[in-house]
Amino acid sequence: MKEEISKRIHKSGVFSTIVDEAQCFKDERMSIVLSYPENLHPQEKLIGFVNCSKARDSTSFAAAITDVLNNLHVEGMVMVAQLYGGASVMSGKHNGVQAKIKEQQPQATYIHCMTHRVNLVITDACRDSSALLNLYAFITASLAFTVNFCKYRNCSDSRLRNSAA
Repeated sequence: MKEEISKRIHKSGVFSTIVDEAQCFKDERMSIVLSYPENLHPQEKLIGFVNCSKARDSTSFAAAITDVLNNLHVEGMVMVAQLYGGASVMSGKHNGVQAKIKEQQPQATYIHCMTHRVNLVITDACRDSSALLNLYAFITASLAFTVNFCKYRNCSDSRLRNSAA
């Protein structure tokens, strides 16, 4: 699957990254999605999850993203955008992940990811409604349970097993 994504990115010549990191119990996980055009339609493909629990600084995050890109052999392609949340470790103009990636990919414009903005709206809404807060907590706990279930059990679906590793 990753070879096919790499071929498609090479065919299009450009791509962007969408990266989100979140703490799941004691582990810090970073999801990496690549977006690229195909027949004038945007394609978004989840590349995987990276465990970044040991180091949570911009240098380590940028190195993890670069490693994923190098493993996909897209380092020669043009990254046109990089989407992260607004935390300073990701968005910092001088020392954030976006600045470190921009050193390698000067065309990669930083964009504050819309899903993070939606998360901020949900967080604000939850402050005013205990029912919304309970629903959000239930969804978050369900996701955490699913990830950890696959991590500690022998999942029959290899996609789930690999993403939980």
